[in-house]
Amino acid sequence: KTAAILVAAGSSARMKAAALENDDEPVLSRTLRAFENAACISKIVIVARACDFDAIQKASAFVTKPLTITEGGKERQDSVSNGAALCGDAEYIAVHDAARPFITPEEIETVCADAEKYGA
Repeated sequence: KTAAILVAAGSSARMKAAALENDDEPVLSRTLRAFENAACISKIVIVARACDFDAIQKASAFVTKPLTITEGGKERQDSVSNGAALCGDAEYIAVHDAARPFITPEEIETVCADAEKYGA
């Protein structure tokens, strides 16, 4: 069982993750789609600013896997920690920046397989 934490709690100074669109799809939706389509991912946790929750719920409406949205912390490591606290009994946790939409389900599967193989 691998849970994914998608970190989207920054100020979006570099990129407006919930709003920026690529081919008429929000960047967050594209990132989510990769994790939704990766068979090894059993749960997704999105860590974000509370003011972005509505946009994130809209961008993630298609997700069928268990999905939790939680508030980030002061620093990135605090945000990841908040997300990890909600991963339940996951054996592994994959952490990814939500604003990086070009990851593929195949790449996620490879990382999950390597984690299992090497016990990382």
